[in-house]
Amino acid sequence: MNTKRILLPAFSGLAMIALLLGSGCASFESRSEEKSYVFDALPAETKQRLKDGEIRIGDTFDMVYIALGAPTEKRDKLTDRNRETVWVYASFDRRYEGETTVGYHRVVTREPGLLGRYRVSYVPVSESVYSERVDERFRITFSDGRVTEIESTN
Repeated sequence: MNTKRILLPAFSGLAMIALLLGSGCASFESRSEEKSYVFDALPAETKQRLKDGEIRIGDTFDMVYIALGAPTEKRDKLTDRNRETVWVYASFDRRYEGETTVGYHRVVTREPGLLGRYRVSYVPVSESVYSERVDERFRITFSDGRVTEIESTN
């Protein structure tokens, strides 16, 4: 009976993690379903364009989100004429740079024999070094809720 009490919470925790991972998927299908009230009202050719990840001047916030997903960063810009919102999409790169020594591990061993001497040695402990790189790929500027500019950094 104790086994059931231990296994049941563990199973429900694993099921919850699987549910969260599955629902957190940022696929086109999940985004179009999330914004179905917008997506269902679009013409067939616009739906296909968004499915292909293509955005155009005049698209709305929801249309860009459906096509590309959530931006890496959102910026608000206030000008003398209007308020603009800029969505930035970036790519992330992690590169292996090598190994570095971060310290030493003390190892104590007993030598064979009657005297029972101990030997102390120090073994270097190393750690992998990675560099993180963020590259801004493109920016999308919205004015009055519509795309007014698409800027690529390629």
